[in-house]
Amino acid sequence: MTKVIITEKLHDETVDLFRTLPEFEYTFCSSIKDVTDEMLADAEVIIGNVTPEMTAKAPELRWVQLFSAGANNYGWLPEHITLSNAFGGYGAGMSEHMLAAVLMIMKLFPAYIEQQKEHQWKRIDGITQMKDAKVLSVGMGGIGTAFLEHCFNMGAHCYGVRRTVHDKPDFVEALYTMDTMTEILPECDVVALSMPETPETAGMFNEALMRKMKKGAILINVGRGSAIVQEDLIRLAKEGWFKGVSLDVTVPEPLPQNNELWTTPNIFITPHVSGGWMSPVNYQNVIGVVFENLKRDAAGEAPVHVVDRSIGY
Repeated sequence: MTKVIITEKLHDETVDLFRTLPEFEYTFCSSIKDVTDEMLADAEVIIGNVTPEMTAKAPELRWVQLFSAGANNYGWLPEHITLSNAFGGYGAGMSEHMLAAVLMIMKLFPAYIEQQKEHQWKRIDGITQMKDAKVLSVGMGGIGTAFLEHCFNMGAHCYGVRRTVHDKPDFVEALYTMDTMTEILPECDVVALSMPETPETAGMFNEALMRKMKKGAILINVGRGSAIVQEDLIRLAKEGWFKGVSLDVTVPEPLPQNNELWTTPNIFITPHVSGGWMSPVNYQNVIGVVFENLKRDAAGEAPVHVVDRSIGY
């Protein structure tokens, strides 16, 4: 039997599900800290996080399956070890978070919440709507694509940015590359980032690029905090450049209590909750992706969503 180490605590029903595949002998750990040298000595598969020190002690290791979609931290993994991620497991939950953030800002909920604290009953001008808005998703994996589909179903005009132009969904009016997205960026009412961290994306949204956005646009980031130069974001937000900014990711995480992002007007922060894989809205979908790859391995087939380590996803 193939020996498999799980480096994260799973629900009991998930343990039972994995054990329906008799081809595998599992060692279930509550965390990566519980993995011993003895376990690693003959492990062929690790599901969950892994470190260079662990792989050095696992001569039989041939496949690492992540519970995360992001894989940019695994460029060090030896090439003979297959790396697959949980692509497709996060689109449903994270896209709803993104949609909720956009609608919250469009409908001025933060301003009304502040007004409620003062017991004020007063209409505030500036409410907008999704119908006929132009929405740009920078990142067209499962998350960004699902988000655009939600927006399209509410009447928005949808555009996407991906590394190369291919596989355009019917509900997307046009696709752009990182090099050409400034052709559409100034027209967009909503710009949503769901990119992995790569050398190409780190620091992409600096002051120069954000000033190409329409003044009064909404900016959302659920990908990696490094995509936005935070000092530049704070500067523009203080100028009133954005209708609102929703950040589910920052640099660093957790965000220090004295960081200026907390108190900058119209920046709204959630503590990386949209994509937590153990969250009920994501857990079953992620387990579904992992279980499908286990079945494929049992059948002698390669896993789906193998990571290209040269680009990080």
